[in-house]
Amino acid sequence: MPVLRYLAQQPKETCNYETLGITPKADSKQIKLAYYEKSKEYHPDVNQSPDAAVKFQEVNAAYEVLSNEQLKDEYDYNKGYKGNRTGFNGEK
Repeated sequence: MPVLRYLAQQPKETCNYETLGITPKADSKQIKLAYYEKSKEYHPDVNQSPDAAVKFQEVNAAYEVLSNEQLKDEYDYNKGYKGNRTGFNGEK
């Protein structure tokens, strides 16, 4: 799926970092750990609250972006977490 199309599907008011309970400085291990914890917490088979399925989908969508370096870079740039945009070899 093209990066921009995928990012366009993200709700504007939702912050992927907040969804997973982490900061933009989190590394890949922290992102993965947060995803596992949140996905267990909101899994519809475990959590019987009416909004559990929606929260679970939000957690999955956040992880899809933050676990993929290209998507994460685009997301960070679009949200203002990264000021400098570099090319393929670190060139500006």
